[in-house]
Amino acid sequence: MKTEWYTKAVDETARAYRDNGYQVHISPNQSLLPEELGGYRPDLIAVRKDEHVAVEVLSKADLAGSPELKDVARQFRKVPGWRFDIAVVQEPEPAPTRPRMLALQEARRRLSLSKRLLAAGDRAAALLLIWTALEAALRQRIGEVAVEKPFAPIQLLKTAQSDGVISEAERTTLEQLVPLRNAIVHGQDPEELGRNLVEAARQIVKAVFERTRENDRGGTSGARRPSPGRPTRR
Repeated sequence: MKTEWYTKAVDETARAYRDNGYQVHISPNQSLLPEELGGYRPDLIAVRKDEHVAVEVLSKADLAGSPELKDVARQFRKVPGWRFDIAVVQEPEPAPTRPRMLALQEARRRLSLSKRLLAAGDRAAALLLIWTALEAALRQRIGEVAVEKPFAPIQLLKTAQSDGVISEAERTTLEQLVPLRNAIVHGQDPEELGRNLVEAARQIVKAVFERTRENDRGGTSGARRPSPGRPTRR
């Protein structure tokens, strides 16, 4: 199945031959080809007076995987008035896929699970669950779900405070956890991971969810709420 970019590449190749005085046949009928080629059909044929050119349009990857084209070129050289050209085109890079953000319902479930882990003394696991819930909540609130390159943790916290999603005091508390969160992710066991600090983070995330729920009840889902004592941005 030929893709849209491939069809466009064939059309552009045909245009180049036309600009050089050739009459072009795209997806030519078998009757236009020499009998010596059997059932082979190129992407297009370009004809100018007694000159006939069979043209195959390929990406670099397809060319590397088509060694049989050497035999095709050899057969064309045996036919008077014909030659075989290969037009190598650049295949477009695939569009980057945006990561699917964690649903808020799942984020709330993880936050609830973190409470049980914290009670059991597993502060590292609790912190990771709290942080995933935090990032999901903040990214939803500041409208960053469609950004291809997400904010780094510190930048996310500063943006959330600037947009009134969290207070300055909350940001300061969460920033203390960023290096600890990074250490845990990289397989370290930070000694300074205190229970009170992890619990404070859990309470902040819980508060963010509560504010989101209040906004939803008020019919202002997605609206940014100013931090206490902070004027609304215009």
